[in-house]
Amino acid sequence: MTWRKILLYCIAGLLLTLSGCRYGAGSSLPEHIRTVYIPTFKNNTFYYGFESRLTRAIIEKMVADPRIKVVQEGEDSLLTGEITEVNKRVIRQTRKDYPSSIRIDITVRITFEDKVEGTMLLDNVRMRSSSSSSAAGVYDLDRGESSNEAEAGAIDELASNIVRRTVGMWK
Repeated sequence: MTWRKILLYCIAGLLLTLSGCRYGAGSSLPEHIRTVYIPTFKNNTFYYGFESRLTRAIIEKMVADPRIKVVQEGEDSLLTGEITEVNKRVIRQTRKDYPSSIRIDITVRITFEDKVEGTMLLDNVRMRSSSSSSAAGVYDLDRGESSNEAEAGAIDELASNIVRRTVGMWK
């Protein structure tokens, strides 16, 4: 092996090590954060009840995660959010232009604050309930599906995304 190949391997190894360290440092939350308080999200839409259903779904998913405890006071962190948009749009129509499938998308902005250090871990981050490839939030009128089930699916998927984005940082 020539000295150039050895030098090239050493540089590549150094770059991989440095990039791995940066990734690891940015992907974990401080160890002092073990509790979270989640007040009811605000709702800036005309769709009543989404705020309490979404907050309840997030809390249920957080409670199921052993890495953090949901508390009412004395929290290490604070997760707040507001629903900024609920959008119902037709994704498929019949030949006579009647809607046959409708997607419900919920958009929120969340903030995740480290109360111990007084820093923002996530600041005003925009998130949506689903991607265009997801079946969550879709109901098919031809099959007699209701918007209630679609709303529940969109809320559940959004709650999972929010928990992954916050608590998932512990991995």
